[in-house]
Amino acid sequence: FLGVTPGTKTVVIRKMDDGSLNYFIARGRDIYLGDPDVAPATNPEVSAAIRATVDGSGVAAGNTLAEYGIKYLFVKNPAPESLVRTIDGLGGYVRNSATTDGITWRVVGNTDRLVFTSVTGGVAALPTNEISSNFTTSSEGTVRLAENYDRSWQMINNGKLVKKYRNGNGLPEFKIEEAGDYLLIHDGTARRGWLSLQFIVFLSCIVMALPGGRRKRDRAMP
Repeated sequence: FLGVTPGTKTVVIRKMDDGSLNYFIARGRDIYLGDPDVAPATNPEVSAAIRATVDGSGVAAGNTLAEYGIKYLFVKNPAPESLVRTIDGLGGYVRNSATTDGITWRVVGNTDRLVFTSVTGGVAALPTNEISSNFTTSSEGTVRLAENYDRSWQMINNGKLVKKYRNGNGLPEFKIEEAGDYLLIHDGTARRGWLSLQFIVFLSCIVMALPGGRRKRDRAMP
């Protein structure tokens, strides 16, 4: 999408043939085996915020999307004029670009993927890539990651795992108990192994369903 930074989360709204509206969340690049899931997958709060945006009642809808690290809202052409006027009139969105493909709005607010909140209430964005982050904190606090809660997300300090829990929005949050250097990683080994096992089982079922596979199995029976 023109005007959208690659790799950022974008809500894409499109008009279906029957006149209804559909949406999905895109990251701006292909997803690879072992990558963390796009967040949020089917979160009711995000769905409610998008519905409220569409019907014009979402005064705080942009704040909800920002909490989940969604930076842009994109309406594919043909974009209903009434919907465009509604979004333009809502607080929380700023028109970013308009092309033959559609219209993009930027979500106002703290849409950063990884955010540190100190015990005094100070908020700061932390540098991060798709699967890791190295950062230093100068005080205690919490670190919120705008991704699906996943046991593969781990944070390390001085060789020890940092306590992780699910916050009120269902996102992974880490408790920072002391100032220092921290490493956030996503270990996709377990997910790759599980997906590989599913593929092997699926492939085995196909082979056994083939005529040749059935004959071989029948010959092995007494």
